Amino acid sequence: MANQSFENDTSQENAVLRLIVVSRLFFEHKLIKTAFKCLAKAEEIALNIEHFSLLNEIYLTQIQFAHFKLSEPIEEIITKFKANKKKAEYEEQLNLGYAVLRRELASIHHEGRIVDFQGLIKNTIQTHGISLKQGLTFKSLYQILFIANEYASINNNFSLIQPFVLKSYQFISKKTDLLDRHLYYHIYILYFIANFYFRNGQFAESLNYLQLMFTELQKQSGKYYQRFCLRYFLLLAFNENYLGHSQKAIEIAEKALSSSKKADPNDSNDIHLMLIVFYIQQDAGRNAAKEMAKLNHTENWYEKNGNGLDNKKVSC
Repeated sequence: MANQSFENDTSQENAVLRLIVVSRLFFEHKLIKTAFKCLAKAEEIALNIEHFSLLNEIYLTQIQFAHFKLSEPIEEIITKFKANKKKAEYEEQLNLGYAVLRRELASIHHEGRIVDFQGLIKNTIQTHGISLKQGLTFKSLYQILFIANEYASINNNFSLIQPFVLKSYQFISKKTDLLDRHLYYHIYILYFIANFYFRNGQFAESLNYLQLMFTELQKQSGKYYQRFCLRYFLLLAFNENYLGHSQKAIEIAEKALSSSKKADPNDSNDIHLMLIVFYIQQDAGRNAAKEMAKLNHTENWYEKNGNGLDNKKVSC
């Protein structure tokens, strides 16, 4: 299974791994120039995706075989290695903080406690020596917002975390050099914020962030369009329905289903469920029955998984 997964994976992370492996093979066969070219390409990709653990392997390999490339001072490679090591250690601390926060949120869920989420994050990052100014990226902000969404869902009150969400996004939006590097996470963050506004009944603001999300979905040749389009249309239709534009909401949902044949089946189910509600609201029982016939899971499955925007739609 691992071999098959590795062969079929075309991600940038996998591309870096392949380049590292093949570079070492080239070194073994004394193809020094080609080996260093592979490492240079791997470094370029890894820097672009900010994958510090892979960069660590690249720099260690460059140092190991530096005696084959006397034209490049080894001190430069060691400097890059040490700088990257600090970033990798920071990321590890950040991941420890996330683990603690998620465990705490699980405890909150079981005990039904309400706590100051910003205070919870502040205490956690101080305990683990984390500086948000040092390493906050779209990826790390996404992870924080994932936890924030869980907390809001537990308490059924999204207003508890909205100030934190907006402050965080305003901070990271200033880092324009990260926009294209973390397009996937950028899209997710815009969806998070649009969802927060929708949950708080601020539909115009939610629509504004959905428009920003749609703009990002067009980037890089629509690379993530199919991944997110039904989630976008789901929230868009909900907003329009709550604004009193019921027919427009129905048209958005119907068009989304007809134009997104390759989307995630779970996302499609959510659109069907939403349409059923819309049809019932408009006394279109026959149309609602047709949509219900398209649902292919048991009632127990929908009771267990039908969390809609609260949980499932904002998880990885």
